[in-house]
Amino acid sequence: MPSPPPTAEAPAGGVRVDALLGGVIGLAAFTACVGLHTLAVRQVGWIVAGGIDPSIHLLGWHLFRSGPWAMPPGTTVDMGYPIGTSVALTDSIPLVAVPLKLLDGILPTPLQYIGPWLLACFVLQGVFGALLAARVVPGRAGRLLGAALFVLAPILSHRLGQAALSAHWLILAALWLNRRDAGAAAARPALGAWAAVTVCAAGTHPYLTAMVLALAGATFGTHARTLMSGVTRVAVPCLILAALAGITWWAAGYFIVPESTALQVSGFGRLSMNLLSPFIPREGALTFGHVPLTTAHYDQHEGFSYLGLGVGCSWSWPSPGCGRRSPPAPTSGCWRRASA
Repeated sequence: MPSPPPTAEAPAGGVRVDALLGGVIGLAAFTACVGLHTLAVRQVGWIVAGGIDPSIHLLGWHLFRSGPWAMPPGTTVDMGYPIGTSVALTDSIPLVAVPLKLLDGILPTPLQYIGPWLLACFVLQGVFGALLAARVVPGRAGRLLGAALFVLAPILSHRLGQAALSAHWLILAALWLNRRDAGAAAARPALGAWAAVTVCAAGTHPYLTAMVLALAGATFGTHARTLMSGVTRVAVPCLILAALAGITWWAAGYFIVPESTALQVSGFGRLSMNLLSPFIPREGALTFGHVPLTTAHYDQHEGFSYLGLGVGCSWSWPSPGCGRRSPPAPTSGCWRRASA
């Protein structure tokens, strides 16, 4: 896919200010969409009232916290007897749950971290939204509008009931690293930064990990010039990142349940995404009832990916350079004679 046209790089100090202001936009959106009351770590009633999914996330965390340590570290002994389960399989965000269990003796009871986690997701969504916009958009106003576009995306607010899947900032962080590293032909991508994002994604949700690893592979792939550089600059870094993801998954407990047809669920293929989902608004949207499109069946709400009215309107705006006439390509004499 062709890269967007380069823009003048903003000074580092200016980009940091953009990122800070993007975080403020995320904080404001969190306050409006979620509420500051969710930051009270001892208040769990709002989570239980949120339905089955957040209740399972909370229960998984508390049973993991109160149970004994086991191997792998994310194992939850007191749930799913006699097989057991893990803090990862209850979508309780192992990236947060495992370190907090180490501090169990000094933490209050009950304790929830879903509210603070959602706050972090909104703030980091704004931060990386601004950083990503700074790679392609000139001017602070445009970058902050870009940050707001990511923070207010319907697909983010739709996932508030599934805290782990609200970490869209991990995708934005990977996209930002991609734009930062892909254009640096002389330098190698920063493996350390990619490793940090990969471990965070693997400790949050495997769906996010797959997206981050795909973007990492695309980024490192742009630096292969010969067969040997393809091995050293692409294969080796990608194998390292895949190994880090696998180790993190193992530690979180994704592999502790043995393979068995008796443990399979029926949602595969049914809890899906309709190809028209980017254009199908949900109830409450300004365009709801005005778009003559629907999903094939109810369970495709899991694939909700409406882009929003703002994104739809932006498609009609001319992009930078649109309408400029490109200089004619040089034509060889034989081509001129064939055209004649």
